[in-house]
Amino acid sequence: MFGRKKDEGGIPGFGSLSRGGSVTPSGIPGAASGEGSGIPGASPGGSQRPVSPPPVREAGEPRTSFTPPSPGPQLGHPTRWQIGPWTIRLFVALFIAAFVVVFNAEEQRRLDDPVERAARGEVTVQSSESLLQADQFETALDAAEGAAPDGATVESIRLTPTRVDITVAQRDGARFSIGVDPAFRVTKNDAGAAEPAGLPFERVPTAVPARLVRTIEGKLGLKPADLDYLLLNTGKSSFDGKRTDSWGAYYSKPPLKNDAMAALDGTDVRLIGTPDAKTRATLRASARRTLASLDQAEQQIRSAPMSTAVRKQALANIRRARAQAKKNLEEAGG
Repeated sequence: MFGRKKDEGGIPGFGSLSRGGSVTPSGIPGAASGEGSGIPGASPGGSQRPVSPPPVREAGEPRTSFTPPSPGPQLGHPTRWQIGPWTIRLFVALFIAAFVVVFNAEEQRRLDDPVERAARGEVTVQSSESLLQADQFETALDAAEGAAPDGATVESIRLTPTRVDITVAQRDGARFSIGVDPAFRVTKNDAGAAEPAGLPFERVPTAVPARLVRTIEGKLGLKPADLDYLLLNTGKSSFDGKRTDSWGAYYSKPPLKNDAMAALDGTDVRLIGTPDAKTRATLRASARRTLASLDQAEQQIRSAPMSTAVRKQALANIRRARAQAKKNLEEAGG
């Protein structure tokens, strides 16, 4: 078609293309024998390795894209790590597991934290974490003493299952209010000034509060669940200078006769307003003397010469006096 024979498929300087698809080089020195040809696959003996020719595109045939083979991994170029769906699922699972562990640890901490338990109402008078218990109260006192100035004495203590509030006084009269929570964390504030007359920390009986609540329940019928707080007041009498240290126990129920008191060591438990043991002993002795005197007076009236009307009136007076003396004796515990 272009001046070339039908079977002539050669390219000038590159030989001809045979029907079998092999190329016969021409015009290249040593091409026939394969020496110095520079053609891969040529051997010195003249034999050649078959080489597949590129595809021949006829005139008018559309071009086709050619995709070179992947070179594969090469030295110095590591294969990129691919993130697949299972990797993502594993990462999410590990993240959730870590979150659950941290959440459970925090939840357990909150469940065990004494302050959190107190806020939830789980610390009662009789709980082991209650500050009324001897070991807990002693630890709270130690914490307060560590925050108090050297030589300070205890003026008063307000005690609940979840808090201890202590008023202390220095030798120079300066006062401080020290609070202790269920975790034994301490707060301290100024509280004015007063003449120091309190107890040293070591003389506060730590075993009394829990025992006092039990004694009050057994003797007066006031329930521990109704206790609002205990109050220790310390000081000296302005009359004779004797110590007047005592406990008070204040209850929310019943509406009347719901407050009790006791001596510093927890003895002499009684309702507030009732005389103490020493006063009651004096009242008992006085009532007995009164009753004895009334008995003698009655005998004298019955034996003395007097009108019937006068004797009757005198004996009525003795009966009234005797009834009052017996009442006084009963109130004094006689």
